[in-house]
Amino acid sequence: ISQPLFSTANFFLTFPILPYKMGLETPNECMFSLGYYRPGNCAPYLFDPLPLSVRGAFFEAGAWVGGVAAFP
Repeated sequence: ISQPLFSTANFFLTFPILPYKMGLETPNECMFSLGYYRPGNCAPYLFDPLPLSVRGAFFEAGAWVGGVAAFP
């Protein structure tokens, strides 16, 4: 019964940062099915670090500036 509420909350809380997420992983970025870690490399982290991206910040800023310019 509560799943639709959680899904709706997740959508509406994620929607404002959607341009930032689009800047984190662009469609033309290489993704390997074997992963980024090769045999002999250090063990990966158990948790991903906080995803900070300058490209994502530019996407987010562009979306806000474009939105304000389109709807003053």
